Amino acid sequence: MRTNQKINVLRIVFFIVTVFFLFACKTSDEPNDPTNTTDTTDPTPNVLVKPAILYYYTTNVTQNVATIEAWVKPNEADTKISCEFKSTTETTWQSKTLPNTFTGKDSIKVTFDLTNLTTNTQYLFRIKSSNKAGEAISIENPFSTYIVTDNDHNVYHVIKIGTQMWLQENLRSAHYANGDEIPCVPDSIAWQNLGYNKARGFCYYNNNFTISKIYGALYNWYAATDSRGFISGFHLPSAEEYKTLETFLGGEFLCAAKLEDASGRYWKEEITYYSNGQWTYNVPRTNSSGFTALPSGTRYVSDYSGEGSHFGRLGTNCWLITSSVNDIVGPVIFETYGGGPYGIYRSWGCGIRLIKD
Repeated sequence: MRTNQKINVLRIVFFIVTVFFLFACKTSDEPNDPTNTTDTTDPTPNVLVKPAILYYYTTNVTQNVATIEAWVKPNEADTKISCEFKSTTETTWQSKTLPNTFTGKDSIKVTFDLTNLTTNTQYLFRIKSSNKAGEAISIENPFSTYIVTDNDHNVYHVIKIGTQMWLQENLRSAHYANGDEIPCVPDSIAWQNLGYNKARGFCYYNNNFTISKIYGALYNWYAATDSRGFISGFHLPSAEEYKTLETFLGGEFLCAAKLEDASGRYWKEEITYYSNGQWTYNVPRTNSSGFTALPSGTRYVSDYSGEGSHFGRLGTNCWLITSSVNDIVGPVIFETYGGGPYGIYRSWGCGIRLIKD
């Protein structure tokens, strides 16, 4: 009796949170440049203003090259902007400084091309900007040239967090590691029937294949836990393995800011969480772990027969293996309310983020 009551309570709580975030958590399917943060107020006369570093992230990382993009507000004239980087085993930073200087209150986008990187290596990078008023230095963020591929030749980067090695992107494979095909099921009613029959299936958010390179694909529980696996040497993480990650990054609430993408191109709301009897608002994302969680969404299945399925943007949902024998199982949900495992149905579609064996 108590078990059933607990399951019902979890269902109610999850439904309320789902409805809230479908309306409150605004995201974009395609990456957008961060909103220009022009300051329209005039600074106090004769007071120097040091630069502000707003966003910074990696793009187009391969085994030997990477591009760093950053948004900076120069403020004073003659503002210099540079990117520093090093491998995690090195002590000395390498530096690339832009030849031009900048001025003004408008945020500007700058780009650094890093070449001759070492394969299978984890790096740290940071942005530095300075003028007569002082120097601004960003938080150090990691990126990796350690690359693996799935059976469809999709490329994934492997990032080390603590003692664990995680994929830096959500899975988007249409095949298992041995080459067997995973059924792609775009039809709403057909997706619902997968759950009734405990059959495997996957889909793309809003059935849009073009955005899968960014967000990955959505798999039901039966596909996610198939023994054939997806990439040799990597597996679906357990709840215990996620707990290790969560603890290393400061616990259930503090970990979200360190796990979620901080480029300003995807998440449109700041993180808010409730802990120890009080709310904490507007927690800035740093992605200091390099995990780069994106709002990849979920495919839901109605409890009512015949209504089929629908999509919703409830943060980043990634399946975990749990010891539960009930319909409700535990994925990780990174959203604007922090992180943590919540119960959902095995017939729903969630992302997959693999961890190294």
